[in-house]
Amino acid sequence: MNNYRDVHHLFAERDPAEAEYRDRATFEEYLEKASKNDVAAQNALGDCYFYGRGVARDYESAVKWYKKAATKGNAEAQNHLGICYYFELGVEGDYEKAVSWWKKAAMQGNARAQDNLGNCYFYGRGVKRNEQKAAQWYEKAAMQGDANSQCNLAIYISMENKKSFEWLKKAAEQGNPRGQCSLGYCYFHGRGVAENKKKAVHWFEKAAMQGYAPAQYKLGDCYFYGHGVEINYEKGVEWYEKGALGGDENAQLSLGDAYLYGYVVEQNFKKAEKWLKKSSAQGNPGADQSLRELKEEIKKSKQK
Repeated sequence: MNNYRDVHHLFAERDPAEAEYRDRATFEEYLEKASKNDVAAQNALGDCYFYGRGVARDYESAVKWYKKAATKGNAEAQNHLGICYYFELGVEGDYEKAVSWWKKAAMQGNARAQDNLGNCYFYGRGVKRNEQKAAQWYEKAAMQGDANSQCNLAIYISMENKKSFEWLKKAAEQGNPRGQCSLGYCYFHGRGVAENKKKAVHWFEKAAMQGYAPAQYKLGDCYFYGHGVEINYEKGVEWYEKGALGGDENAQLSLGDAYLYGYVVEQNFKKAEKWLKKSSAQGNPGADQSLRELKEEIKKSKQK
């Protein structure tokens, strides 16, 4: 499910004082219109409270205004209200109510709601698990150009399939980092397309530059082992570190191993233990093996 806790941001590169003034003026305008039952303004006012635009962020107030617009049929408000119920933002969490609101918005053609509804069916949250229905909703949203759904549909179809590759390409070309990384994976392994390590690196890099941790790990691997690029151990470890800091378990394992054996970086058992434990905590069996090797290396160092 999409992490909506990370979407709170104002428009980039604006003068803070000017932005605050404009946002506040816009908020006052929406408030006046919303109080006169303007449905679009009620939804927009909900957005102001949800994102903290022109007013202090207040999820309860956001829910209040979203409900007003949602009950009058505004699809965007219905989608956002579903988000609030799903993530317990300003209201008690309730998957079933989230599904109910997303269904209303999805039936009106709201792509984001269609994707969210697809996720609910896929994971069985608020509704009985049904992968076929999930795929149907993903496809509806994907056909409208929703990049997240294009990725979800591609994975449902199977990464081996040419259609899967085409959906990932559409998502990647929109700048979606998950789509870019997955497209890189297709080129790397020859899934749905001829194997091409250089193109794989191209797409891993695009996603990695956006901070997508799995792509940072894959790019690190490409540099470390010379897949599609000349071997550059320093760059490899640099990307492992970025991916590790972003929470990727494989990057954490690779960085831990680098500190364990002194690859590029100075050997450091404490740092090795730190990263290997983080990877192990995510269920990575390779990290468990490396932790056992770490114990042996520590014993050897004490015997010297």
